[in-house]
Amino acid sequence: MQHIAIYDLDKTIVRTPTFTAFLMFAARQMDRGLWWRLLVWVGAMIGYTLKLYGRKQLKQFGMRLFIGPAFSAVLAKALAHMFAAKIVPADVLPGAAKAIKADQEAGYLIVIASAAQAFYADHIGAALGIDTVIATENQRIASGEYTAKIDGENNYGPEKLRRVKAWLSTAGYDRSNCHIRAYSDHISDAPLLDWADEAVFVTASRTKAHAAVSRGWQALDFTID
Repeated sequence: MQHIAIYDLDKTIVRTPTFTAFLMFAARQMDRGLWWRLLVWVGAMIGYTLKLYGRKQLKQFGMRLFIGPAFSAVLAKALAHMFAAKIVPADVLPGAAKAIKADQEAGYLIVIASAAQAFYADHIGAALGIDTVIATENQRIASGEYTAKIDGENNYGPEKLRRVKAWLSTAGYDRSNCHIRAYSDHISDAPLLDWADEAVFVTASRTKAHAAVSRGWQALDFTID
């Protein structure tokens, strides 16, 4: 029996939603004007809230706005390495650190499944000692540069479950011979949580915890150790 623990990243392992934080970090490191970009980005997020476009379109716009339409793999690696060093361990929730350690000691294979961009999520995973990261991929062009365009779909909601299943198959794991525990702070991960053998909803809200338990999930507050 293969034991696998799958963790969301933003607000499950780390306190800060990483996408906007990374965009701001990258703009500072690249010495690009930040404040007017932030104002435009706030407007773009309002447009998303009003359902004028989807998450994929919003994220692609954010990448173009803060970093550019294309950027080198060398730059991406450097930015991601510095960003991961800033995030880990300073922004890691104490309960998440404790849960990851306990799962590792119990023999679980630890996986991060996140809508974050893979080129920086991989570095956060490495800083946490986690080798397997399933995240949103950016397109690459012939020169090896990343583009602001997302390759396929944003790794969010039902797409995350599809990608996890694809990874299981590619890695050679038989689902019937796996015990899977999934952790997430967001209801968009309900498909993954319902599919897992054990589901842990991460929240400090009593109301959300009660709703999670009513669905047959566990509820844990990772803001406390």
